[in-house]
Amino acid sequence: MFRKSSTAAKGSKEMAGGCLSLFGLPFFLAGLVMSYLYFSGYAEWWQARRWEEVPCRIESAELESGGKGSRKATAVYHYRFAGRDYRGDRVSFYGGSDNIGSFQQNAHRELSAHAKGKKSRTFRCYVNPADPTESVLYRTLRWPMQAFLAIFALTFPAVGAGLVFGGWLGVREMKRENQLRTAHPDERWKWKSAWAGAAIPEDRSLMKKALFSYTFWFWLVVGPLLATMIAIRPWEESRFALLALVLPLIGCVPTWFTLKRIRHRMAVGATTLELKETPVNPGGTLRAAIRSSRPLPANGTAELTLECVKSTTVKSGDGDSTTTEKVWSHQETVALNAITRDLNGSRLPVGFKLPNAPDSTLDRSETVKYQWNLHFKVPGTAIHSTFEIPVFNTGRAITDENPAESLLPQVASGDLPALLAGRRIRASFGADGLPQSIVCPPSRHLGIILSMIVFDVIWTALAVFLFAKDAPLLFRVVWSVSAAAIWLGVIWMALHKRSVTFDRDGLVVRNQFGPIIWTRSYKKREILGFKHDTNMTSGNQQLYRVRLESVLGKKETLADSITGSNTAAALAGLLDQWKSAGA
Repeated sequence: MFRKSSTAAKGSKEMAGGCLSLFGLPFFLAGLVMSYLYFSGYAEWWQARRWEEVPCRIESAELESGGKGSRKATAVYHYRFAGRDYRGDRVSFYGGSDNIGSFQQNAHRELSAHAKGKKSRTFRCYVNPADPTESVLYRTLRWPMQAFLAIFALTFPAVGAGLVFGGWLGVREMKRENQLRTAHPDERWKWKSAWAGAAIPEDRSLMKKALFSYTFWFWLVVGPLLATMIAIRPWEESRFALLALVLPLIGCVPTWFTLKRIRHRMAVGATTLELKETPVNPGGTLRAAIRSSRPLPANGTAELTLECVKSTTVKSGDGDSTTTEKVWSHQETVALNAITRDLNGSRLPVGFKLPNAPDSTLDRSETVKYQWNLHFKVPGTAIHSTFEIPVFNTGRAITDENPAESLLPQVASGDLPALLAGRRIRASFGADGLPQSIVCPPSRHLGIILSMIVFDVIWTALAVFLFAKDAPLLFRVVWSVSAAAIWLGVIWMALHKRSVTFDRDGLVVRNQFGPIIWTRSYKKREILGFKHDTNMTSGNQQLYRVRLESVLGKKETLADSITGSNTAAALAGLLDQWKSAGA
């Protein structure tokens, strides 16, 4: 019975991966079409620069209406080339109707003026000398149209490829893991592909690989746009052309991360982790060595951090939500001049005492998962490797002299004010160690606020560009609403203040947003308990919050952006003690 249900589950997961690929296929194909239109615009413009200009007569000129306010300028004209007469009807290299800018209206106005009267005035056209039947009235590169197509070329192929290849790679990896499960039914630590070999490679997740590919694709798309705009200098005629430079600025973000990974690989080459014993036993000691194919720097220090990360998924009708928290972490510093070096690179010994903690989670369907990660970092350089460690209770005896520490080391209440002050949270405790007040002042996250402002300036400029060029309504709405939402988030973080005061009967939460103040009071009997979880990520650091849960199911944040899950857990524990005191 178990094997049948397990086989059915595996089949359903593989089917889900296949469906994901099929779902992404239309996006990918649409992205390829838009990318073709985008690049063909440059190719035809570049080729037409060598075409010859000849006089022509405009026979007729019309402005056709398309859907959603789009227009298309059409014309029929005659020209003579190399002693022969020809007829043409191509106005520009952009054949469809559109509402990007005023090109179609301006072209129709100019062509109509030359087509008036019984004898039309002479106009000009451009003829391909290699094929005189091929001609065009306007060989201009429409940069607004190219910028508009670039947005589609940057999004649709990326989303489609992510779904198509992500689903396909997921199915392939699942089949590989199923083979490992069959080959090693009693050795769970060999079910993961990265753990099946003699050494554990550094984390090269699909997202990191996709980042490399997308960065290359991004500049393949944006590079021609940037180069041609510098060549034709459209901002001399319209300042709105400068908004197109927002795209290269956005590309600096993935480029920075990609260059960082490239610098890392150039510095250390390939890095692997060799475990002395596989797997690592909870409560035991991790003994291993990090090997790099290139020598590490001779001076300075390296930081080794072992952490246990817990992720919790809550399923609801509105969709799944996942929160993560770092339940245990320990860091060691090693002098680089003590590392063993040879012609094949470097070897760095690693040793960590593990707590009594849960095993690594392998089943993707689990709602609560634990993952053990070892981070190797050299401050001041781009060197940063991450290894996922197999931690499983095999039942073997632990021979270490020192007992393992608990999963959540206790934080003394006397240390809490200083730890909270590190995130600019002012907290006071009484002589009994119970909380008296917690104050979260405004503008506590200056670094996050500044980064959000820089990003939203770029995002808002792109929204203005879409409005200026009369882009489709959906794009204008999405960009403007998202930009406004980010600005509201910045203003909230800059002005919002939260104060919590405690007494023997209950607590009062006072929120202030500029001149607006609102309070909520809770009696002890109305409080179910206090919990902590993650609420924000700053760089590679998880930030935590402590929330009150009432008997009616209401949740109220009392403190947020706390560094370290142990600190948040200690604060939640003291709040539980305060609730129980005098009850």
